[in-house]
Amino acid sequence: NTTTHSVRKHRRQTFLSTFIKHHILAWDYNTRPHNFSIRPSSLPHDWVLARRGQLLWSKSDNSRLIYLIFNPIVAWLVLLSVAVRFCEQIHEMVVKKRRGKATPPTDPSARSMCFLLTAYIVHLLPYYLIHRKPTVANYLPVLYFGTLLLATTFDRLTRRLSTRARLATFATIVLVTLYAFVLLSPLVYGTPLTHDACERTKWMRTWEFKCARMPLSDNTAVQDQDVNETSSVWGGVATMVAMTEEASQDASVAEFVHAALAAEAMHHRQFEPEVPPPLPSPKVVPDGIDLAVALGDPPAA
Repeated sequence: NTTTHSVRKHRRQTFLSTFIKHHILAWDYNTRPHNFSIRPSSLPHDWVLARRGQLLWSKSDNSRLIYLIFNPIVAWLVLLSVAVRFCEQIHEMVVKKRRGKATPPTDPSARSMCFLLTAYIVHLLPYYLIHRKPTVANYLPVLYFGTLLLATTFDRLTRRLSTRARLATFATIVLVTLYAFVLLSPLVYGTPLTHDACERTKWMRTWEFKCARMPLSDNTAVQDQDVNETSSVWGGVATMVAMTEEASQDASVAEFVHAALAAEAMHHRQFEPEVPPPLPSPKVVPDGIDLAVALGDPPAA
């Protein structure tokens, strides 16, 4: 017997329908309230201006922390390039309105800059409508298009300069950016920080980490190993050193070695559980011998 199953054919979705569906689902996911939602403490322009970051982790003694923040030099240069291109776009629209007809752009990079500016704004505006705490990954597309716009703007503005002047300007921007990266790298990589170093890295008061509880010097910084794990080992070493110093005052080498071994045994005995002494083994009484005599009791009178 053959069984026939009816297969329901679904209509093939177009790219536009799939695109709209995915964006609707993403919007619902980011705007739907839930029990673990966090009220946003920063707005998108705070990230664009590098006014706020994201505190991911801090150690219990406040000597290390991981604070994600955009490079302020790059963020401010990107914002400057956005402002330059926005003003140029308004100027082109005003000229077009006065002349009454569209004029083709004389610079081939103008269309690319217009596309990058549009992508920058399109990726930034939706976060003003989403009432949830954003992360640094949400702003990476904005930073990506902004960096491309910065490179295009730099190429356009310095085109009339000499090659030496362009290279000098480019080298200055790179060096300042690297200086900011090296200065702020302890925040991103979680390396030990002192109080003075933390104050130097905190460029803005709006950055959400405190330097008051940082160690004052490198001597009080936290070691990489756990304190509880190392205290027992170094405590035993200190005990052995103290005992061997006392024993070394004697000229006898045998007594010196004996004191060192005794100190080591004493240290291990402090951390080992006490073992109860073994029970005495029962005495075996041969046949024909009185039990009282074997146990040592006096014979009866």
